Amino acid sequence: MGNSLSPIDEPTQTRINDLLQEVVKQFSIEFSKAYAQVCIKNAKKELEPEEDMLAELKLLDYPPSEMNGKTGMLTKRGDVSKSSWKSRFFVMQGEKGNYKVDYFDGTDDKGKLKGSIYCAGYTAYEFSADDIIEFGEPGIKLVPWGYGKRTWWMKCPDDAERKEWLKAFQTACWKAKAPRDQDATIAEAFDLTIKKLRWHFWCWSWYGDSGDEPQRLAEFVTDLMERNVLNEVFYKLPDNAMKSMTIDAIRKAVGSSVKTACSSAWLSSAGAVRSMSTTIQSQVKDLIAPLVEKEKVFKETIVQKVSGTVDPFLSEKGSEVLKPVLDVLFQPVSDAFVYAVQGFYSHMTEKI
Repeated sequence: MGNSLSPIDEPTQTRINDLLQEVVKQFSIEFSKAYAQVCIKNAKKELEPEEDMLAELKLLDYPPSEMNGKTGMLTKRGDVSKSSWKSRFFVMQGEKGNYKVDYFDGTDDKGKLKGSIYCAGYTAYEFSADDIIEFGEPGIKLVPWGYGKRTWWMKCPDDAERKEWLKAFQTACWKAKAPRDQDATIAEAFDLTIKKLRWHFWCWSWYGDSGDEPQRLAEFVTDLMERNVLNEVFYKLPDNAMKSMTIDAIRKAVGSSVKTACSSAWLSSAGAVRSMSTTIQSQVKDLIAPLVEKEKVFKETIVQKVSGTVDPFLSEKGSEVLKPVLDVLFQPVSDAFVYAVQGFYSHMTEKI
């Protein structure tokens, strides 16, 4: 990438490598801290559960539907060979399957699984007028929120099927959630780490969860890389027909390196705690249990001392201040009650 014909020279390549190494190193540091924080928070919550009156009144969440979404044949554009379109049997899972879309070789789901589409982080559209000119007929495209993921292009057998599939994909893209690590503590630690990384590198813009942990880390690094390094490269490119293709090629090359580095960083950081997760959390609970107990005793002591001083004062002064106010507020209520009793008495006297 750093040859004389490349828009990325050696100094720029060095900046890319240095930034990538800096983010990966910072991620490892922050993830360790975040994991410890989450373990302590969870242990404290288990040792000292909070009383939440609203939680007792909350209705139970309804169970996710086990029904699958739409199924049928679609013609899908290839990712490597852009001119290649192949018919696949598509199966869209329902809410319980997080709206994942699997596609198979053949005409049903008994064929070989060829791939899957995770709809979180995508938006479904019909082909634009330019798309129809390019591909010869209407269709559906799934466009990612960022440029780090592929765009999915699909054609349908007829207009009715296209409308149904478009509605199904729009629902899936709207409702699908980013896949999370099965270990809830590790998943929460990653979420906290990403927030800390964004603060550390001064990234204040909105962001959404649109992939698993290594993908989300890679998206953050890619955005940071473009802001800090690549925008300068793009700005210097000559304005000609090749500019857009050159930018895409640079993004793809840099993105490939970023994804590899982020996957390794995630496997290393998560793997370091995964095998010992249960042991670590148990030890954290044992270590903080005495502190939680002392904190509880300390709180009770404070409450008793404060109450012993404040309660007599409020009892004496509060009655002096509040009595005339309450008299004014409740007088209409008292009068209404008297009238109601009198009216009821008169009514019953007549009846009897």
